[in-house]
Amino acid sequence: MVGDWPEVQTCVDRTEADTSDTVIAQVLLAYHNGESPATALASARKLLGAPITAVGAGGYRGCYQSVLDLHMLQEVDLISAVSTGPPPRPLRELSGALAARLDATLPAFRVREPILSMRRTAFGIK
Repeated sequence: MVGDWPEVQTCVDRTEADTSDTVIAQVLLAYHNGESPATALASARKLLGAPITAVGAGGYRGCYQSVLDLHMLQEVDLISAVSTGPPPRPLRELSGALAARLDATLPAFRVREPILSMRRTAFGIK
C-alpha cells in the first residue's frame, strides 16, 4: 500500500464494510489528498473504540487489537501535524514521544511491525 494511493482509493471505494483497515485507509487518504481529516478521524475513532467500550475495563486483553488500531491512528495524526504544517512541537520531541509510545506496546513483531509500517506511511504522505 505504501505510495500506491490510487490503489488505496480504489480499495476504499469498492468496499462497503467498515473495518479497521478501511477506516484507517480513509484517514490516510484524507491526509494525502490535503483534505481535513476531522470527519474521517472521528468516524475511525468511533468504530475502532467500539470494541473497547463493549468489553469494559476487564477485557483489555480481548480488545488489544482495537487499542493498537487507535494507537496507530493517533500516531498518524501526530506525525501529520508535524509533517504538514508548522510543527506544534520540535521534531526531537516527536521522536521521543513516538519512541515512548512504541515502548508501551508488546515487544512482539506482530504488534510492532504494523505500527512501524504505519509510521513510514505517515511520514511519506505528501
